[in-house]
Amino acid sequence: AKSSIPTYTPVSRDVFDGLAADSSDVDLSNSISTLSAFWNSFDSSIPVTYYYAVGTSGLNNISEWKSNGSDTTITVSGLNLQSDSTYYFSIYAVADQNIISDTARTDGVFIDNKVPVISSVSESPEGISDDIDWFGSNQKANIFVSGSDNRIVYRYEYSIGTTAGSDDVVSWFKTDTNQVQVSLANLNENVQFYSNARIYDLAGNVSEVAASNGFKIDRTRPQSGSVSTGSNYQFDASSMEISWSGFSDSGSGIERFEYALGTQPGSGNVVPRVSANLSESVNLNDLTLEDGVTYYASVFAVDIVGNESFASSSIIIDQSPP
Repeated sequence: AKSSIPTYTPVSRDVFDGLAADSSDVDLSNSISTLSAFWNSFDSSIPVTYYYAVGTSGLNNISEWKSNGSDTTITVSGLNLQSDSTYYFSIYAVADQNIISDTARTDGVFIDNKVPVISSVSESPEGISDDIDWFGSNQKANIFVSGSDNRIVYRYEYSIGTTAGSDDVVSWFKTDTNQVQVSLANLNENVQFYSNARIYDLAGNVSEVAASNGFKIDRTRPQSGSVSTGSNYQFDASSMEISWSGFSDSGSGIERFEYALGTQPGSGNVVPRVSANLSESVNLNDLTLEDGVTYYASVFAVDIVGNESFASSSIIIDQSPP
C-alpha cells in the first residue's frame, strides 16, 4: 500500500547545540542567559518555516515555540538558566498547507557556571614534596597546584613573577597537569619570586589567579668563620675540644654545622663529617691519635639550600719529652 504521507512532508535532520561556527555539538556551557543551536536543512521538496523551543523536562517549558523563518541557526538570549541543569532545543518544520515534520531535539547542553577554586600553590625541589622558600644552584622547581571544580579541571596555567599574580619572569603557559617543573637557572639571587596559577574547567570557567608564598634563589656560600682547638699542641691523644665562631649567611641562612678531623684541611679520615646542628663546639673522645702527627679540625657551615664553606685549625700531638 502506498503511504498516505505526502511526498513533500518535511523530514527532520540532526540538530546540534552550540553555534554553527563551532562545527560540532556542544555539551557544556557556562552561560546562564544564552543558548544556541544549529541544524541541517530538513529534507523537503518545497520551502519550509522552522520553529524552535527550549525545554528541560518538556519540549518548551523554558521558551515557547517561535518561528525562525528559513534560518537553520538560532541564539536565544535573556534566559534565566540554572547551573547543573541540562537544556534542549526542539525544532520542527512547517511546509505549505500546514504540513508539519516530526520534531528533532538536541542531546542537550549542561550549564555549569561554577568557577574552579585553587586552595594552594607551592614550590619544592625535585624529590621533595614540602613547600620551601629558598632554592640553590642548579635546582629546578616543581610547582604544585591544589584545586577543585564541581565537575572536572582540565587545564592549568602557570607563570612566575616578581609580584603575586604577575608573569614578568616566566610568561603564562598551559599544561594539563597540576604539577609542572621549571628551570630557575636564569633567576637572580635575593629577589622575591612568586609562582602563580589559574585553572579552567570543561565549561570554560576560570579560577581566580592564586600565588604561592614566594621563594628566593641562594647560590652564595656562607661566610667562613674561624675554628679553634685551644692550642697548637696537646699531649692528650684520646680527646679533643673543637669550637668555632664567625660563620654567617646572608641568604637562606645557616641550617647546620658539620665537623670532621683528619690529617689534611677539610678531610675526615680520622673522624668523618658529623652534624653538630647549630652548636658551636664539640668534644671528641675515644680517639687514637699518633704522637708527632698534625691533625686538622675542620668545620663546615651548610646553608638551607646546601651551599657550604669550611675553615680548619691544626693541632700537633706532642707526647715526646723535650
